[in-house]
Amino acid sequence: MSVEQSTDIEVIQDVVILGVDATEGSVRVDLYGGDGSACGHVVYHFEPDVHRAQTRQLRRWHQADTPLTYVRNGDNVTLIHEPSFFQAAWGDDVP
Repeated sequence: MSVEQSTDIEVIQDVVILGVDATEGSVRVDLYGGDGSACGHVVYHFEPDVHRAQTRQLRRWHQADTPLTYVRNGDNVTLIHEPSFFQAAWGDDVP
């Protein structure tokens, strides 16, 4: 049996969060932006020990209208705040 890996990766920069709706088991994030004015939502299912912290971060990004990068690889979607990502990776040596 062979396993086929997905090479279907989608990247949309300058996406903002329009809303965050958290329930006990999931967080729905409404999104808008990018070159093509993409509009949609993502539903995350976090483990209970990180649910609150992840929801708080998503709400901070929403309240600040923080531009994010949407990355979809198959069924997995990640929202990235690129400046924070690079700062964490390279510290003060960020170009």
